[in-house]
Amino acid sequence: MGEYSKIQKRIWNSPTFNQLSDEAKYLWLYILTCPHGNLLGLFVLKPGYVCEDLKWLPEQFHKPFKELLNIPLSNGSDKGLVSYDQTTGVLLIKNYLEHNPLANPNQVKAAIKKLEELPFSKIFQEFKQLLKRLNKPLYKPLLEWLDERLGKWYGKPVTVTITESISESINKDLNINNNIDNNTKNSSELKKSEQKKCSELETSSISELVNCSCPEKDKQPLLTIPLIHKKKDGSSEEYPIYQTDIDEWSEAYPAVDVLQALHSIRQWNLANPKKRKTRTGIRRHIVTWLARVQDKGGNKSVSSKPSLTTTQFSEEFKTFLSHYPRVAAPLAAWNVWQKLESSGILPPLDQLLQAIEQQQQSEQWRQGFIPEPAKWLKEGRWEDKGVVKEEIAPEDEFVRIMQARRAAQKNAAQNNPERA
Repeated sequence: MGEYSKIQKRIWNSPTFNQLSDEAKYLWLYILTCPHGNLLGLFVLKPGYVCEDLKWLPEQFHKPFKELLNIPLSNGSDKGLVSYDQTTGVLLIKNYLEHNPLANPNQVKAAIKKLEELPFSKIFQEFKQLLKRLNKPLYKPLLEWLDERLGKWYGKPVTVTITESISESINKDLNINNNIDNNTKNSSELKKSEQKKCSELETSSISELVNCSCPEKDKQPLLTIPLIHKKKDGSSEEYPIYQTDIDEWSEAYPAVDVLQALHSIRQWNLANPKKRKTRTGIRRHIVTWLARVQDKGGNKSVSSKPSLTTTQFSEEFKTFLSHYPRVAAPLAAWNVWQKLESSGILPPLDQLLQAIEQQQQSEQWRQGFIPEPAKWLKEGRWEDKGVVKEEIAPEDEFVRIMQARRAAQKNAAQNNPERA
């Protein structure tokens, strides 16, 4: 939400607001102004964050939060000031964009970046419906992004709406995925069986309802990360990581070998028991780690002279990289290359190759002190002198004179001890 959040004075005359208990009012004002929010009013807010910020005990949080989820609105068409996904911790302030609309395309781009940082949630579907009701052309890129993300998650065009009943959603899914012949006895029994299974699922996740007729996902974690909490037997609690988590992070951080990074995170927590994270803070710890690796160019293994024919690199960049004596973080180098090229700063390829050839003869490069290609490009190192000439710089000449003077004084002192 930035440094400031706007709350209108008329909130104190709002019938909905005045129906809340004092604790719920306090919690509502906190949600509107908390440091975890963003310009969409759609963000991750775990109960642990709230209790830590407000110095509440967990039992103080649940009752007022339930009020915010279920209070009837003054328009009578809906209930709840917020929606919440317990699985991912994503919270939606329903009327946030009505009072804090996005003002320009740059804000829309920033909003999409915020969406990309969030874990996939059923709240996305509700948020999409809210954007449609606002009916602003400026929000079209947001809607397109949500359509694409929801389509990837469900594996088919999303037809489930927030007003559709659970039974209708189940019936549609069963009809689409299984092609059940409702005129036969066997298909009718199969449909009833699947509906019974689906009714036992928690209704908090739309994605589970859509996929309930598919084979059950593997519930065994691929690895675990130790937490700071202790079990009754004194051993550390472990946070499980599933394949769905890895798939989601791999999509968000394409340059990162997520499984390898998670193993590194596990080893770091094993080696630093006092710095381990809580149940509510571990996912933030993981996402921060992955984002840092992504920003550094990724950690996917690259051979000393990789084959670049299958990448999106330009032919000139491939030639540059094939001549550069150290290949490291090629994606980071490619990003710098594109920025220099678009700004008109990048010199001709011949000049770059000539600079590389000259600098390979320098003492620094011969000793193996070769910067990464991204750093070399970013700092404009093609302007460096690769081979140091024998001419003496003015500052070196001054040093030479002073050294000669000290040597002369030392010799004079040795030849004439009494004077010394």
